[in-house]
Amino acid sequence: MAVKRRVDGRGPSALICADCGADLRAQGWRPGTPVYHCEGGLALFARITTPHLPHHCPAPAHPPCWKCGAAMGCARCAGPAAELICRRCKVLANKAALLARGMLRGQTLEDYPQPWHAEYAARRFGSLFQPVRSAPALLGAAATQALAWSPSATKRS
Repeated sequence: MAVKRRVDGRGPSALICADCGADLRAQGWRPGTPVYHCEGGLALFARITTPHLPHHCPAPAHPPCWKCGAAMGCARCAGPAAELICRRCKVLANKAALLARGMLRGQTLEDYPQPWHAEYAARRFGSLFQPVRSAPALLGAAATQALAWSPSATKRS
């Protein structure tokens, strides 16, 4: 479910949730604090005891899992985006988590969306990673250097 912020005439300082109508002034929220409704989530390592229950947060909820679409919750109930693991399908729930943590045990890069592969390789392998478009030029130069330094080339001299 999309997270909405209060946009009617009362504004976000009214501390009333746009989704469920809860008045957060009674819960001690300060005026001017943005109100976001979180339906809870299925992140594997939840930070509160009941992460699957609806609650309110001053920060928006994380996007749903890329694979199964399960809600991941907000920063309060699920933690930072770079630590999200989906409890339902057992994958890293977003690209930030893949780049920060690396793949989970037993998974391969093919388990994740194709557009994430190049950025993951560049982040993990740094300067060792070269884009495919420059591979022929690199292989040509590397092959020439390898032949020049081969043991048989030094014996003939």
